[in-house]
Amino acid sequence: MESRPARRHVRSGRRLRPLDNDLSYYGSSVVAVRASTGEVVWHFNTVINDYWDFDIPSQPVIADIEIDGEWVPVVIQSTKMGFVFVLHRDTGEPVVDVTYRPVPRHGPLEALLSPVQPFPPEAFQASRSYEAGGSLFGFCDDLENESVIGPVYTPITEDWTIGLPSNMGATNWGGVAVDPERGLIAVRTSSVPFRTKLIERADAADLLAILDAEAATSQARTQAQKAFFERYNLPPGTEVARQSGTDYLMARHVMLDPVIGLPCAGVPLGELMMIDIDDEQVLWRRPHGTARDAGLPFNVGMPGVGGSLITSSGLVFVGGIAESAFRAYDVTTGEELWHHRLPNPANATPMSYTVSLPEGQKPFVVVAAGGDERGGIGGVGDYLVAFSIAR
Repeated sequence: MESRPARRHVRSGRRLRPLDNDLSYYGSSVVAVRASTGEVVWHFNTVINDYWDFDIPSQPVIADIEIDGEWVPVVIQSTKMGFVFVLHRDTGEPVVDVTYRPVPRHGPLEALLSPVQPFPPEAFQASRSYEAGGSLFGFCDDLENESVIGPVYTPITEDWTIGLPSNMGATNWGGVAVDPERGLIAVRTSSVPFRTKLIERADAADLLAILDAEAATSQARTQAQKAFFERYNLPPGTEVARQSGTDYLMARHVMLDPVIGLPCAGVPLGELMMIDIDDEQVLWRRPHGTARDAGLPFNVGMPGVGGSLITSSGLVFVGGIAESAFRAYDVTTGEELWHHRLPNPANATPMSYTVSLPEGQKPFVVVAAGGDERGGIGGVGDYLVAFSIAR
C-alpha cells in the first residue's frame, strides 16, 4: 500500500490547522473525534482538494469484520465517486488497501488540483464510467460531441465536462448496508451524469452587473438572465453558482436526452451490488427497479438515493425513487425473492425491529413510502409501511 501524501499542520488547542490555512483539510473526509474531549483522533481524506462536489454524502457504518481470520474493528464509508473505503476504526488506516494514483491536472484549476487521489481496489469502486454512444437511440450524441468525456477526477474547465460518477453520487445519503457475519457490503448505485463547466467572471461582468443592480427592473433582470444563458450555452434548468471571491462561476445540469428525458448514461440507471470484503470481489451486481410507474414495465434499473437493509436471515431490502415498490433479494445470489407495491415510492432506508409475542420474537421491516417530488413519478405521501419477516 502506498502511503498517503503528507500534509503539514500545527496543533492549536484540540484542533489541527494546516500552515497554509487550507479550508479543505477536513473536507471530503472521515473524521474521528473523541467524544469525551472533542480531540481529533484521526481523519482520512476520501478526496484531496475536492473541486467536483464529491463531499461525503452519508453516515459511515461501524462493524467488526473478519479479515484473514481476524476480527477487525472497522468503519466503512461510501462516497459520491462510488468508492467504498474500509478503515480501521482506531487509527483511520485502510484495512482494505488504498493506492494513491495520478489523476489529470489541467485547465484553470490546475494549480489547485492534487496530482493524486485515493483509490480502493476495483471491487470497491461501484460507479460506472461514462461511455459515449450508450444513450437510448443515440439521443445524447450531440451533447456528447460538444463535451469532454474522461475518467473520474477529470478537471472542470470552461468546456462542458461530463461527470459520471457525478455530483449526484454513485451512492448518496442512503449509504451502504453491512453484513458483518458474512463479511458483505450492499451498495445501491445510481448512474445519472451531469455536465459542468466554469464561466469566467470577468467575461460575464456586464450581465452580472445588471443582475446585481438594486435599481434594475425585473424585466431587465429577466433579459440579462436570458442573455446569460444564451451566451454560455446553458440549457433550461441549469444551476449557476456565483462562487463569490473566485474568478469563475460554475454551471451544471443533469444530462438528460432531449427527446424522452432519460439520463444519458444508458441503462442500467440504478443497480444493487454485493461486495465480499475479505475476498475483495463483487459477489453479484444487478439492475434494481423498473420504470413501470412511468409506463415502461422493464427492469432497466432506476436511480435512487435511499439505502438498503440486510437481515440476519440473508435478505436485502431496498426501495426506490421512481417506483412504488419494495423488493427483497437473496444476499448471496442477488435473486429477487419478493416485491410488494407501495402507496408511494420508498425513497428511504429501511429499518428492522422485533416484537415480543407469546410464541417468541417476531421480526419486522419498515420503510417510509413518502415518495420524492423531484422524481416526478409515483406521487408523494406520508406512509410508513411495515412487513413481517417469516423465519
